[in-house]
Amino acid sequence: MKNLTIMDVLRMRPCEGYGTDRVKGLWAGRESLTPLEILGLDIPIEDRFWVVLRYDTIGQKLCDEIACDIADHVLPIFEREYPDDKRPREAIEITRLHIAGKATGDARDVARDAAWAAAGDAATATAWDAAWAAAGATARAAAWAAAWAAAGAVAWAAAGDAAWAAARAARDVAWAAAGDAARDAAGDVEMQWQSERVRAILNRAEPEKGENK
Repeated sequence: MKNLTIMDVLRMRPCEGYGTDRVKGLWAGRESLTPLEILGLDIPIEDRFWVVLRYDTIGQKLCDEIACDIADHVLPIFEREYPDDKRPREAIEITRLHIAGKATGDARDVARDAAWAAAGDAATATAWDAAWAAAGATARAAAWAAAWAAAGAVAWAAAGDAAWAAARAARDVAWAAAGDAARDAAGDVEMQWQSERVRAILNRAEPEKGENK
């Protein structure tokens, strides 16, 4: 994993709210921060994830592991609606095998395409249900988003954006699965779970301060 300097973050081209002065203020005189220290900054969790969940910050293996864990966490939402459709689950499982060097890139790509197809099927069902029953549409929308998160965890792993993108997708799953009054709270709960999970994985892997791996 890589400790990040102010210049490292600025080279990532963060959004307008994170100019040189703001980043310097967050670093508070420190030469660099570890990924775990960045996760502890007092900024929105989405922004912390945007910096940390990158191949060039924590490495491909950890990013892909986090992506699979996040997709796994919302997978039951899909399987409640489509208990016989195992394509998203198989996509995650094969991606884990690929991370461990036990599955080929071709096998991962086939699983990814199948998971995308499952997401497409769920999206079609969502559109159909929307014309007839709002409650059913909400459940199907959440199921579609869960399948999309699983497929995305595989696809984005190849692109290097797996963990960050899967985190956003999983939050959307939790939001869609909740009733209107509970949606914001459901999204917050999912983000809190993600934060704790990412911290646990990085705590296990992070080298001593000053090392860059």
